Amino acid sequence: MKNHTKNAIITFTYAPIISVFLFILIWFFLTSFFTKEPFQNDLTLFFPDQQSLSAQYLKQNLSSQQNSNWLMLAIKRNNQPISIQNKDIQTSLKTLPNIIQVLNGLESFESPLQHTTTPVLYPYRYLLTPFNFSPPYLQKHFQQRWQEYQLGLVLDKQWLLEDPTYHWGAYLKQWQPSHELTKQEGIWVSDPSLFETQTSYLLLLIETTNDTKSLSSIEDTLMQLSGKSSYYLSGANWIAFKAETEIKQTVSKVSALAIGMVFLSLLIAFRSIKLTLLSCLPLIAAFIVGTLSTIALFGHIQVLTLALGAILFGVAIDYPIHTISAFQSRNKQVIQKIWPTIQLGALTSALGFLMLWWVNIEGLQQIAIFTATGLITSLLITQALKPLFSKFFSIKEQVETKITTERSYFKVWMTLFLPGTIIIILTLTFKPLLWQDDIVSLSPISNALIETDKQLRQHFQQQEVGKKILITASSIEILLQIEEKLIPGLNKLKENKTIQQYQMLSQLLPSQQLQKQRQLNLPSHEKLNSALSLATLNNGFKPKHFSSFMQGIEKARQLPPLDYSNFLHAEQVSSTMIQQYITPLNNQFIGIISLSGVSSDHKIDHFIQQHAELNLTYFNQRALVANQIHGIRNQLVSILAIFIVTLALCLGLKFQNLKEVSIILMPVMLSIGATLVCFALLEIPLSIFHLMSLMLIVAIGLDYSLLFTQGAQQKIYSSEWYKSIRIAFFTTLGSFSILALSQLALLQAIGLTVLIGILWVYGLSYLSARLTQKNINTEN
Repeated sequence: MKNHTKNAIITFTYAPIISVFLFILIWFFLTSFFTKEPFQNDLTLFFPDQQSLSAQYLKQNLSSQQNSNWLMLAIKRNNQPISIQNKDIQTSLKTLPNIIQVLNGLESFESPLQHTTTPVLYPYRYLLTPFNFSPPYLQKHFQQRWQEYQLGLVLDKQWLLEDPTYHWGAYLKQWQPSHELTKQEGIWVSDPSLFETQTSYLLLLIETTNDTKSLSSIEDTLMQLSGKSSYYLSGANWIAFKAETEIKQTVSKVSALAIGMVFLSLLIAFRSIKLTLLSCLPLIAAFIVGTLSTIALFGHIQVLTLALGAILFGVAIDYPIHTISAFQSRNKQVIQKIWPTIQLGALTSALGFLMLWWVNIEGLQQIAIFTATGLITSLLITQALKPLFSKFFSIKEQVETKITTERSYFKVWMTLFLPGTIIIILTLTFKPLLWQDDIVSLSPISNALIETDKQLRQHFQQQEVGKKILITASSIEILLQIEEKLIPGLNKLKENKTIQQYQMLSQLLPSQQLQKQRQLNLPSHEKLNSALSLATLNNGFKPKHFSSFMQGIEKARQLPPLDYSNFLHAEQVSSTMIQQYITPLNNQFIGIISLSGVSSDHKIDHFIQQHAELNLTYFNQRALVANQIHGIRNQLVSILAIFIVTLALCLGLKFQNLKEVSIILMPVMLSIGATLVCFALLEIPLSIFHLMSLMLIVAIGLDYSLLFTQGAQQKIYSSEWYKSIRIAFFTTLGSFSILALSQLALLQAIGLTVLIGILWVYGLSYLSARLTQKNINTEN
């Protein structure tokens, strides 16, 4: 009978927890089954949903997936002759799968006539590039071809005679992504002053398919050729590949260290493996439910949202800690009094984070749902665990006397809070905060990858990747005609040193209107024959040698103009480059003129105004992102203020005592100010993740301040209240210290902010409670 009763009690005690986790498990499997891609990494969801062309293009540009990708490689020179080392590297890379081409500055274009079929664009060579048939122009090229022929440099005599002006080679050069790089023996080399050491590097461009395996094979090959520290590699796909690897490694390492440290701390504090394991259940459930709730509402969850799970971790672990510490007092009244305080802290924190929903940015809305549902789940699981916690302790009914502390609050205000407020205001007035408004502040990419990419872009002359002119047109033909109208003005900008270079689609595909005009300007048979006679006077060529040249011009005269659809099917067309020059958007076509070496944004704006009738837009990614992040920052500051006001209202309804509410909130508010002062003095720029971490400080600080304030009112068992705060403080301190040491800027921002903040809020809450008790003792 006794055994039966005991089993029934155990079943009754464990049944709620088992039921809850069984429900979560079923929910998890259903989500896994019905959701194809639950985890995504789309930075655009953290930007405001603006309707301007620049904002829409930014979102599309950040989220677009390319079929191929260029990688920039700088590899350290060794003792071999430069030609031999370069050949070894190029040969090794070309043999790898999914490598399209490897460029090093020595590229010579193979004859188009050696292919089994003539390239689609080859007959159009006189329509795709300007043609000059004046005798001096022809004579210059003929003389150069004659010298190459005499030196044995001509591999295809037929091509030389069919295209003596080298129009095909000149056209293909426009497809190469870099020009005018420093060369040694014809091979691209680096400027040693741009690297930390005065070492020379070979420069190569590698075009690959969008395949992770190809990136891994390139990395393995370079490691074998030169070693880990002897090369620099970067590119959009490479950064994404390495960032994903780094994030996985860092998150795994940080998670393991944090979990191990928290587990050890709880084990030391509670001296029970069972209690320690039970205290982890609310955190596990909170993380899973937060993730599943977000996926259920949005259909997916962002990687950045999961990375910010540290916010949830910092608060959710406190609820079981405070509850178990109350049970350790073995006093029923302490347990009963501390639980409403925990509930108040949890519900107000969840409500505060839920306010992120009103920012109207999906990324922040995901964080709101993830965090709010996680906190509520942690609270409910902790409550369900209370019957289990009670089995570990023999609870006694003891009377606790409450001390009146209201008279001591004024002295605490004058001694601690008023001087602190004055110091914070004066410091931030004379030492204002620095803000990080670059897109890097939203990226989980490490500083090392960003710095390497920056150095390589300098070498490959691609510094200004974020400045473009956008053209809106209803058709591609109209778009090409608009670009051609801009050429004189763009060339003038180059002459004035406003820009160094520009690139656009019409350089690769002239409009059909221009092609027809070039056809009309092609010389007649008689005029061309006359020009050939003059051009061949001072070399060994004769006009009759160039019959195929004349036939090619005559064929170009008869061809229908090349349109965009046929152009896309040509062998030479690179989908990656085309995506850089044109993109569909809202049933229209957006032409993209890429600018490099922009020296004056004001002059570009003036150029746009001069061509107002063409509906141009100057896309300055840095300025646009800075403006959008500035807007997000202002919204977060407003939400933080509303969060604090909401806490004040909730506390006012709970305690109905303005003095007590002020003494609870002041350590929290001062800790926010003191944290900002620390960042200002250390000259650390703040991102939006620093601001979101301040909300975590408010949530954690509210728990600390509530418990310290309530504990100070207990005559006998105040130490039990303080003990739970100490355990929660040290576990939070340890876990966020690990985050602060992370190499990932995102995790580092969260870790450092919370680390500084909880030190301040714990210290200020502790001093407030001690001063309150000291004043009470003095009065008594």
